[in-house]
Formats: sequence, structure tokens, C-alpha cells
Amino acid sequence: MICRICGANHPKVAIHANNIGMLINAASHRLCTDDVVRMFIKWIDVYSEAHFSVIRCIYKNPGYTRRQIWMEIHGALVREDSAEADLFKLLIHDLSTGHVIRQHREKDYYGNFIRESPKPRGRRLGSALTSAFEDEKQYELTELGVQFVRYTMEGAMPSIGPAASNAG
Repeated sequence: MICRICGANHPKVAIHANNIGMLINAASHRLCTDDVVRMFIKWIDVYSEAHFSVIRCIYKNPGYTRRQIWMEIHGALVREDSAEADLFKLLIHDLSTGHVIRQHREKDYYGNFIRESPKPRGRRLGSALTSAFEDEKQYELTELGVQFVRYTMEGAMPSIGPAASNAG
């Protein structure tokens, strides 16, 4: 399929585009709501291959930090003031505000997020701002992000309820 940004032929774009049919099929069988399908189609249209690389990395490696994500995809760090670092921050921002990824948070048994204990406010060491490649905060896919990957990148159809046991 021809990329609408650079005009090049990208086979991965064709794979993602073909998965729109799977989304439509899932909606027609009421496996997921029409709103979710519309949102997934929008994500396929809006997000670039770079976004999908970050999504894929976090899906395969839940809990990775920004530094680990960058190293997995690119292999070597770049300067904080580089265009590459700016693009990476934008990718993380887009996916976070789009509710595809989030920073890891602890949950209770019922799936409720647990409030973190406030950390004592001390003096910050150094004058540098948070790095584009910070190595403390872990990232994970949201549940919508997980469904999106399963439907569009893995080609899996959603299941309806828990699997039946063969106990007898």
C-alpha cells in the first residue's frame, strides 16, 4: 500500500489496512461496540509506523521504560536536543493522550487503580529536566490498547466470555 505521508510502498501499512476488515467483521458479530471499532479505524488512520513500533514494543515488553523502548527500537541513544528525541517524546505523548498506553499503576483485586503514597518533596538534584529517555517510569498498554493490538496487529478475533472448561 502507498504511504500517504512519504509516497513509498510499505507492506506493513497494507497489513494494518487489511485488518480494518477484521474490525468491521468483529463489529458485525457484536464482539465489540461500534464506537470501539470506529476508534480503532481512526487509530489506524492517524498513527504512523513509528507509533505502531512503540505500541508493538510495549505490548511485547510490558513495564518497559522510555529508555528501554527507545533501545529496543533504535539500539543507540541520541542527544536530548535532537529531532529524534523530540519525535520520540511526541510519539509517547500521542499514545498516552490517545489512551493507547499509560504509565504503570498498581491495581487492586477489582481493577481499581491504587493511589500512590505521596513522596516527600526534597530538593531536586541537578538542573536537567526529565529526559526523553527516562529510565524509571514503566509503560503499559491500556485495555483498549491491548484489544487494538489483538485485533489489528495479531489478527486475533475477540473471544466471547471465558473459555469452556473440559472438566467432566
